Order: sequence, then structure tokens, then C-alpha cells
Amino acid sequence: MNPEKSRLDTPVTEFRGVGEARAAALFKMGIFTAGDLLRCYPRAYQNRGDTVPLSVIREKLKNGESDGPFSVLLTIAAEPSVSMIRRGMTLLKVRAFDETDAVEITYFNQTYLRDKLTTGAMFRFFGKFTLEKSKLKLNSPISEPYAEGVPLPDIVPVYPLSSGLTQKMMASLVNEALRMCGNEIAEFLPSDARMELSLPTLGCTLTNIHRPESMDMLESAFRLLPHRTGIN
Repeated sequence: MNPEKSRLDTPVTEFRGVGEARAAALFKMGIFTAGDLLRCYPRAYQNRGDTVPLSVIREKLKNGESDGPFSVLLTIAAEPSVSMIRRGMTLLKVRAFDETDAVEITYFNQTYLRDKLTTGAMFRFFGKFTLEKSKLKLNSPISEPYAEGVPLPDIVPVYPLSSGLTQKMMASLVNEALRMCGNEIAEFLPSDARMELSLPTLGCTLTNIHRPESMDMLESAFRLLPHRTGIN
């Protein structure tokens, strides 16, 4: 009798939301199974949990220290305005503020955000800033709705992509693979060696690589599965 097939061998075509086009994009990256998804390590990480006031960003820009990326918690000041700057390109502008300053945020060809960036709503924005004629500006940042008591991830993985895939899609697929078969990963170190070196299981390590809850957990995962990534 053949041994039961591991869920690590589950084809990506069986994952929710993976049709022909997305499957082709994954195949192009060498991703055919759930196990391949778990081995698709992030190429970098964004530290969105370290939020800073706008006044600090203004000072850094004035002193030429850094333009980011920075993570900020802001409140939308007024309804966004939308204009067409040329055929096929729209410009959405919205002002937002914290207790220290205000910033003008711009998005290109993302008019759907008009219904999301409502007056008084709070968001966590992540992106690079500029200072133009003493005005803070932020172009095409990542935005996440913020609500008190509803945690947002501090450290967000950035995956390699091919055409037709997005970061959100890749993260969703990897998370599904972790839920499906994260506990089926075979250990390559004996348990006594792991305990002596204070190393987590490989399944736990992969979870920390893909969904780190802290820098300490991420660094611990790097000890067992070193790979080239960076923190933004």
C-alpha cells in the first residue's frame, strides 16, 4: 500500500483563488505545491509597527537624514478629491493629520480609495515622504484601516513576485499553506540537538519566517534558516 500523500504535495491549483492565470504566474516562479509556497521565503520585511509622529519626519527631511519609508498613524481630515490629469490617469488627493502635523497624500489610478478614506477615519500609512515648499507629502503609501484594540502586524513580509501576483495574494497563499501543512515539515536536526542549541521546530521556524510577531522571533528563525532578506 502506498503511503498517504503529504499535504505538502497539494497542488497550488487547489488553493482558493488560484485560476489558470495565477497558477501560471506561480509556475513561473517554480511554485507548484504547498511545500513550494512554504519555501518561497520573503525577500525583505517592512517594519510597520514602529510608527513615528509627522513632526519627527519633517525634521528628518529638513536635515536631509531620511525620506523613509516611515510608518504613521493618521486621521483623514476631509473627503478625498479626484481629478483626471490625462487620459487613463486619475489623481486622488487627501489630507491627513496626527497631533503634530499634517500631510497631503496622493494616489494614482486608485479612485476606489475615495470610499475608504472617509473623514475622521484612522489609518496606518507606510511609505516615503517628501517636503515641498514646507508641505509634507506622501505618494502612494500602503494604507491599513486602524481601530483601537484591533492589532495590525508589526513586521510584514515582502515576497518575490511575477506578473499577475500581488503581495496580498502571496501572503494569503502562504498563510493557507502554513495552516494546511505547517506541522508536516520534517525536522533535519535531532530533537536533542535542537534543545541544546535552543532552536524551535522547523514548523515554528517557518511560521516565524513568514509571519514574524517580533524582531526577536524573526532573528531566531534566521539562525535555523538563514537567507538573504532585509528590513525596511
